[in-house]
Amino acid sequence: MIAIAPRARDRFLIALLACTGLRIGERLGLHRGDMHLLASSRAAGCGIEGPHVHVRRRTDNPNRALAKSRFSRNVPVTADLVALYTDYQYERDRWPRPRSRRWSS
Repeated sequence: MIAIAPRARDRFLIALLACTGLRIGERLGLHRGDMHLLASSRAAGCGIEGPHVHVRRRTDNPNRALAKSRFSRNVPVTADLVALYTDYQYERDRWPRPRSRRWSS
């Protein structure tokens, strides 16, 4: 499935589910700040070594995603998964951002 996925985002999401065993609801509830993909995330205030994701139960997700477990946990990720995330971010940054809908006076 990863090899035939047309976009880097899709490849990353498929690999994330396959490599970590996260449930879809847990994946949909992840925020960018939950992804600690460096060898050390101490600068971000995290004392867990190695690349990992934080799975947290949130009741305020805009997409209403909810992790089943009431207990937070950290899931280690592989270097290959980090590379797929890097590809996804590179692809995402190449597309122009939508213009703000604010009215100018």
